[in-house]
Amino acid sequence: MIIALALLKVLIMPAFLKLMKNYRNQKKDNYIQKETRPQPINV
Repeated sequence: MIIALALLKVLIMPAFLKLMKNYRNQKKDNYIQKETRPQPINV
């Protein structure tokens, strides 16, 4: 059981971290786009 949990953590954590990084980068990109040319961004 503990081994399965550890395996799950090892598999999920990198994917989760990548997802969070992508989300943060996307927010940053949207912010930069807003700064350069003000346009309503449809969410």
